[in-house]
Amino acid sequence: MPEAGSRATEVTPPTVPTVRTVPTAPTANVEAGRDVVIAIDQGTSSTKAIALDSAGRVIATASVPLEQSHPAPGWVEQDARQLLASVHQALADIGSALAAAAASASDQSESAEGVRGSDHGAGERDHRAGGQDHGVGGQDHGAGGQDHGVGGQDHGAGEQDHGVGGQDHGAGEQGARAQALGHREVASVSGETRPAGDRVTAGDRVAALALSNQRESALIWSTVTGEPLGPVLGWQDRRTIAAAQQIAAAGFGDRVREITGLPLDPMFSALKFAWLLDEVDPDRSRSRAGEIALGTVDTFLLFALTGEHRIELGNASRTQLLDLATLDWSAELLSIFRIPREALPRIAASNEPSAPVRGVDALPPDTRFHAVLGDSHAALFGHGTREPGAVKVTLGTGSSIMGLLPSSLPVGHGTPAPQAVSVVPPLAPAGLVTTVAWGAPDARLAFEGNILSSGSTVTWLAGLFGIAPADVFALAATTPLTPDAGVDLVPAFAGLGAPWWDESARAVITGFDLGAGRDQLARAAVESIVLQVEDVLSAAEANRGRFDTIVIDGGPAANDELAQLLADLTQRRVERPSVAGLSALGAAHLAGIAAGVFTDDEVLAFDRGSTTFVPHVSAAHAAARRARWLDAVGLARSSGAREPSIREPGTSEPSTSEPNAREPGASALSPDEPATGIPVAPELAPRASVARAPHDPTPGPHADSDPAVSHHPFPMKESTP
Repeated sequence: MPEAGSRATEVTPPTVPTVRTVPTAPTANVEAGRDVVIAIDQGTSSTKAIALDSAGRVIATASVPLEQSHPAPGWVEQDARQLLASVHQALADIGSALAAAAASASDQSESAEGVRGSDHGAGERDHRAGGQDHGVGGQDHGAGGQDHGVGGQDHGAGEQDHGVGGQDHGAGEQGARAQALGHREVASVSGETRPAGDRVTAGDRVAALALSNQRESALIWSTVTGEPLGPVLGWQDRRTIAAAQQIAAAGFGDRVREITGLPLDPMFSALKFAWLLDEVDPDRSRSRAGEIALGTVDTFLLFALTGEHRIELGNASRTQLLDLATLDWSAELLSIFRIPREALPRIAASNEPSAPVRGVDALPPDTRFHAVLGDSHAALFGHGTREPGAVKVTLGTGSSIMGLLPSSLPVGHGTPAPQAVSVVPPLAPAGLVTTVAWGAPDARLAFEGNILSSGSTVTWLAGLFGIAPADVFALAATTPLTPDAGVDLVPAFAGLGAPWWDESARAVITGFDLGAGRDQLARAAVESIVLQVEDVLSAAEANRGRFDTIVIDGGPAANDELAQLLADLTQRRVERPSVAGLSALGAAHLAGIAAGVFTDDEVLAFDRGSTTFVPHVSAAHAAARRARWLDAVGLARSSGAREPSIREPGTSEPSTSEPNAREPGASALSPDEPATGIPVAPELAPRASVARAPHDPTPGPHADSDPAVSHHPFPMKESTP
């Protein structure tokens, strides 16, 4: 099994002519002095930015906190204007830091020149000229030495917020969320602190911009004014549960999964798009007239910064409107979700250069985005994963477990064809989703398991106890791991994600009695993070061998005790790179490659360092603990039964035990359950179609099999697992 970053033999298909590129010589930018890549990491609770030099070293960081609102139970909103303002501020802060460093280097150079003109000895001149190394190029921290500015991003269930554990406090500190937008973290260069409000341009060193972003969150805005027409509906927002049930009741659930690789769930963008349109354009007339734009966070930011209405391929795959077989919008799904194609953006490759950025004083006028990636996808790229075999676990508010799938070249690719050409994409194992990791421009597919509540469970309990999240971890450490008896907390606050996908599941606490205290509850909350990860890893192994090693990242991953617990309860080797901020780094790496700042081989050779954790408890110990957990999950689930397709550790057969239905001893934490028996709208009447199981490789009919889209805009790359 290839390790992360290994280079297997590849068959590279020709580049599709429809993908726009701006040719750059591999070393042209560096020779011209444009040796800096700035990456923006736009998350739920903060927008972070980093600057990399041509050696892959992080030379500047910035962070701007953000806020969320919860106007109703299950609703999660943000302000699109605030998101955009935070990006402008992060870029300004990075530009200020780079300019200050450049000025410092210039001053030092002039000072050294003066020393050389004096009658001092050579030794003193060397000391004066070489000893001051605070310039951009003089730092020696490497990519792993950067600090708090980027280290906290999480990207957990795909894009989760950066506030949980984001300031090197494990899964804990939520300080960024608590701060007002104006109280941002100052930018820094090589450990040198500058006032965050000092606006100075970055000069001509910037070769490229990169963006990693929270996924699935949905926005709507006017194409005429560029102004938002509603709130940002966050990826955690569950207001569309009833609409999801309505579509499922109409018989479209399996078809949605078949086309997109995703289960019908409120997490994905399509239902959010429909809700936003119902608010401002119920008859869809303005959308069809081109007056309204829809998109994910990357779409909105690029529209505001460049004027382009485009969406990166990996982000498009999270909307639940992309057909994995054609890598284009599905006319059938657009009809089901009532989304006019005219309101949707053009699909772009992950490394397609954008139009020049406008209105950012900190950047040269011709600066472009050379890479856009969903944050979890960017973390996978940042780990150096290029081939199937390696699995990364990103811990945050929620969590994302992702690994590349083997993919094949489509038949007839690159040649005109009289009929639509599509491929049957490899699909993820049951309980997981299939997603496009990136298209650069070759499309690489990945399996993913999205956990809805990880670090947020710790944050919730910390608020309940009136302590800091880091203190929850400290409390948990005082209680030993007890596999056969103890408290379990199943954090189904918004239902359960992978591998259960049960939106009606309810959060429960089991196994407690009058002797249970805060330390037992803290232990249960921390263990729930690890046990949910193992649920996903076990499901991922259903169609392949065991993953003996996993790599981890995200804010909570910095907690040594959590990393060790992950090794213990999963019985796997856990590798944690010393480099912080894998999402921002991954996006920066792809942008630097696209802009000619460095090559992929150079990126893979960058020193990421690593800390290794191996199991300290027996396999039997871990298996007993997980069996108790699965019983608790069974109580939380709406069916009252444990999923039989999930294997117990150390077994080859699925578990068939079914715990009893929810008992009085299980405490329900989620106050509301979604309504049932929702009437089906006439426009959602089932259509005649060939239904097939989600993982049946036999292709079925597609309503949008149009010869006009016969080419594959993003070729599948051939690889071996």
